[in-house]
Amino acid sequence: GEKIDLTLQFIGQHFALNCAAALSAIEAVGASVDQAIYDIQTLSPVQGRGAVFTCTIEGKTIHLIDDAYNANPLSMQSSLRAFGAREGQKIAVLGDMLELGEKSLKMHLDILNELAQNNISKLYAVGPIMSQVFDLAPPDIQGAKTLSAESLADILRHNLQDGDWVLFKASHGMNLSALIQKLKGE
Repeated sequence: GEKIDLTLQFIGQHFALNCAAALSAIEAVGASVDQAIYDIQTLSPVQGRGAVFTCTIEGKTIHLIDDAYNANPLSMQSSLRAFGAREGQKIAVLGDMLELGEKSLKMHLDILNELAQNNISKLYAVGPIMSQVFDLAPPDIQGAKTLSAESLADILRHNLQDGDWVLFKASHGMNLSALIQKLKGE
């Protein structure tokens, strides 16, 4: 029942809920909530877990959100909802969510609703399952689809506009991190 004000360097309600749960647990065991609040406010996202980078790609300032370390239906939904709150053109580079079993295609197709509800401007798909999502997406948001992340680099470079926000989200095995590094020029 206590109100606590803190500012997170993470984007998304899911991070705020995780912090609230952590603070509740800390209070329950009698540890210092004030110290935990201080520590939480000093945390910043790491590569693959929501880190934001602003870089120049072919003379255009582009904002990259690296959330490509892992993906499941809930984390994909949470990332797209947080991304949807951004202003400006929103480009979603989404790769397959691996190891979902027999309901994998249905779980991937559920992403179509999230794309519409969160005003995603363009979808770039990586992998055979996400390519099926791409095929069913409205034609006006279809960017491109590829089977591998690296083959998408040149396509993105030529299609991104100044000020675009680009979210990268997939299971780690889809290797979107290599695509991000290639775009950043590393």
